[in-house]
Amino acid sequence: MKIFYLTNGESVHDERFLKKMIEQGYEIYLVSYSKDKIPKEIPGLKKVIYKPLVPSLVPFSIYFNYFPFGFLHLKYLIRKYKPDILHAGWVQHYGFISALSGFHPLVIIPWGSDILIEPHKSILHRMLTKYALNRADMISCDARFVKDEIVRISGYPEEKIVVFPQGIDQKIFNENVDGMGIRENLGWKEKKILIMARTFKPVYGIEFFLQAMTEVVKKVPDVRVLMCGDGPLREEFIDFVIKNSLSEYIHFSGNVKNDDLPKYYNAADIYVSSSLSDGTSLALLESMACGLPSVVTDVPAILEWVKDGENGFIVPRKDSKVLAEKLIELLNNDNMRREFGRKNLAIAKERANWDDNFMKLVYIYDKLCPQKEVK
Repeated sequence: MKIFYLTNGESVHDERFLKKMIEQGYEIYLVSYSKDKIPKEIPGLKKVIYKPLVPSLVPFSIYFNYFPFGFLHLKYLIRKYKPDILHAGWVQHYGFISALSGFHPLVIIPWGSDILIEPHKSILHRMLTKYALNRADMISCDARFVKDEIVRISGYPEEKIVVFPQGIDQKIFNENVDGMGIRENLGWKEKKILIMARTFKPVYGIEFFLQAMTEVVKKVPDVRVLMCGDGPLREEFIDFVIKNSLSEYIHFSGNVKNDDLPKYYNAADIYVSSSLSDGTSLALLESMACGLPSVVTDVPAILEWVKDGENGFIVPRKDSKVLAEKLIELLNNDNMRREFGRKNLAIAKERANWDDNFMKLVYIYDKLCPQKEVK
C-alpha cells in the first residue's frame, strides 16, 4: 500500500509515525513543503520535498506556497506516483490542499491547535478548516475533546472519526531507566525536582509556571527544575529567571534527544505543565510511563488522563497562585507523590502503549483500501 504522508515533518510525532508505518510494511512518501524541517534519515522513507517559491519574508507567503503552488505540485505528484491514500496533518495547510486535490481516500489527522485554536482566528481560517475536514474519508484525532470540536466546527459525521491517543514506546519510556546520573551531574542528588518538557511557545503558558516558581522556592528551598525544551521564548524565560533570582533553581537543558528523555523523567519527582491549549500531550504520557505524578492545567484533553486528587492535581490555566500552591503541596507530601505516580504508571501501561494504539491507524487504512496488500 502506497501512502502519501503530508506534513512539515519537523516533530517527534512525525518521526514516530513514519518509522512505524515503514515497520508495518507500508510504502511511505513524505511530502513536505518545509525543506528545512524534515526529519533525519529514516531507512525506507521516500521524500518528496517541495522548495517554497515565495520567500518567507513576503506577507502571507505560507499561504501562497501552499496555494496555488503547493496544490499544483501535489496534483503533479499524485499523477506521477499514484498513491493509494493521502494522509495529511495540520488541517489548514496540508489538509486543505489535499482536500482541494479531490483525491480519495483522504485521511486527515489534526495535531491539536489546528482544531482548538486556528479555526477561531478568522472567518477564513474557519472556512479552510471546514472545507478540509468535510472532504476527508476518515479523520483520526488524539482526544475525545478534539473529536467533539471537529463535530462542532464542521458537522463531520461522528462515526467517521477515530480517537487515536498516540501513546509512547514503553520499551524506551518506563520507570526502570536510571536518572541518578542527571541528578549527580547537576549536583541535585538530594533535591526535589520538577520537570517541564514543552516547547517554549506562548500556547504552553510557561511564563505562568515560572511566575509560580517565585513562590515555590520560598516554601520549598530544595526544589529544582529541569526545563527540557527550546523555542522562540527561550531568551525571555532566561531573562525572567535571572531577574527573579531563580538561576540556582532552574536548569535549561535545551532540546533533549528522545532516547535521553527517560533519564530526565526518572531524575524528576513531579511532571508539570502550564499549557493553555493542548491535544493529548506526549510529554504527559511519557512522564506517566516513568511513574511521575502530575500537576497540570485544566485543558480538556488533559482531563482525559489526569483526575484531580487521584493521580495528580489540576489547576486553572493562567493561575500562577494556585499552581504554586499545588506544587508546594505535592512537593511536601512524599506519600501522595508515590501514590499519584503509581496510578499514572498503571494508566500509561493500560492506555498509552504506542504499539497497541497504532493498530487503530492500521484499521483506518485497511478499511479505506481493503483490496491493497501491505508488503
